[in-house]
Amino acid sequence: MTVRVITADCRDALRAMDARSVQCCVTSPPYFGLRSYDESALKIDPKLSDEKRAWLLAELERRGIRATR
Repeated sequence: MTVRVITADCRDALRAMDARSVQCCVTSPPYFGLRSYDESALKIDPKLSDEKRAWLLAELERRGIRATR
């Protein structure tokens, strides 16, 4: 058995791998309760540039998540 840890955007990394070559993919570690998946808890950093804010809002919307602006 070969074990490899790959740190990358899973969407890109998995696309580049051979089909049926992955047995496990961890995409969102729980950080021992330090991360919240409560959509009402999402707030966007007001210091983000307009470009980054627009990208983030579009990505969240694409995933069906509404964030506090």
